Amino acid sequence: MIESYPISSLDIIGVLPLMKHAAAHETGFKACQLGNLLTAVPPLQVSMRDARTALERAHIQTQSRALGRGLELAHEALNLYNQVTDYPAHPGVIESMELLATIFFEAGEFQSAIINASKALTLSVQCHGFDSAGVLSMNLLLFQMHYTARNTDKAIKHLHAAIYLLELMAGPRHEDHFSYYQKLGTVYSNVDYKGVYMTQAREYYQEAHNRECNDRIMRGILAKSYAKVLASCKDYKPALQVEKEAYKVFSMFMGKDNLMTKESDAELQRLTKLAVSHGATSATDSAKIKEEEARAEAMAASLAAEEESNSKKATKKKKKSKK
Repeated sequence: MIESYPISSLDIIGVLPLMKHAAAHETGFKACQLGNLLTAVPPLQVSMRDARTALERAHIQTQSRALGRGLELAHEALNLYNQVTDYPAHPGVIESMELLATIFFEAGEFQSAIINASKALTLSVQCHGFDSAGVLSMNLLLFQMHYTARNTDKAIKHLHAAIYLLELMAGPRHEDHFSYYQKLGTVYSNVDYKGVYMTQAREYYQEAHNRECNDRIMRGILAKSYAKVLASCKDYKPALQVEKEAYKVFSMFMGKDNLMTKESDAELQRLTKLAVSHGATSATDSAKIKEEEARAEAMAASLAAEEESNSKKATKKKKKSKK
């Protein structure tokens, strides 16, 4: 840039607005230099750097549990990104809103957290499309927030959306399907429902049980929860088999003296008794049913024979009257 008269380059820089561009994670534009005399001229994208710095500091403060200071810095970063980029669907804006939602959630302000997370989800769809990793993570975050706030219907909706996106982007054999279906089973088997949705819980736990998972402990925990749901549905024999899987995992990786192993052992004994008693009851019931069926068949046969004999008698009377 060459100095000119009557307007100098310093006059231009003095009134030049901040450079607006989308270089959130790159170095961006370079600052112009006016020779050796003007080496102190700041770069044009200094506000973008300030926004990124404020956001990083907000993350650090949040991780240190300084939620108040983290909230201030997240708001500052959001304002700076809005001023510099002048584009609401910017990655920096989305990340700032997501951090705000996380801070509100950890502070127990669920409504504010849900509002900011919903805005971040909308902007993520505008910025990256609906089938992106950011949209998937925001759906999971909103599921957790709604479930904690006891908005169960909305929580299930976001979790189903996450399952759909995961299968769309990564295929049906992705390992995270296991944890997502396990979450669904946990939601439907919540004690607040008093066993109303145990059929749905059994369905989703069975789906999770059929999925692949390399974490043996998580598979054991799932098997234990699945066995409880099966026992609640009075499927004692399948529950016993699944509980055996849980006991095998806990005894192998945690030892027989572990509390979870002992609880699983006690549950095995309880389910064994229930399966035996239920089997005996079922055998007795089936015998009674067979006996009642035999009586009904005998009664039907006697009625049919009586009706046939009556019809024969009526036929003979008609023949005699004709003669």
